[in-house]
Amino acid sequence: MEKWEKEGVGADQDWSSLILIRVFTTLEDVPERKLVGYVLVIEPAREDPKYKMPGGHKQAGENPLETAVRETFGETGLALDIAAFTYVNSLWITPRSGKDHWSCLFAVDVTETQARGMHERHEENEGEEPELISVDRFYERSE
Repeated sequence: MEKWEKEGVGADQDWSSLILIRVFTTLEDVPERKLVGYVLVIEPAREDPKYKMPGGHKQAGENPLETAVRETFGETGLALDIAAFTYVNSLWITPRSGKDHWSCLFAVDVTETQARGMHERHEENEGEEPELISVDRFYERSE
């Protein structure tokens, strides 16, 4: 049984997956490893564009992890192995749209080199543009 199933997320329910993409100098466990920033996406065509984590709703037959992998690729162009993703937590949410669903959070680490390969040219991309946000800039924006 997957961790999200233990928390009540079932195949017959709706969910979205959100992905926290952390960018490091290296993925090796060495003293030089440093957190560089985070990958966020923005929809510049929106009236009031805001940065957000990549993510989206499930497609038929997917589990939350598969949704996370597909959405990461679709919104950022990062083709990452499913084993690189770590499940963090799930929350039952009621968004403004009024459609209650589970929101499953995953984390994945990438290198600066991988992050330089980001693009928004995937067919599933709905206008999101990925951007590497430095740690300093991230915390400036969150204040």
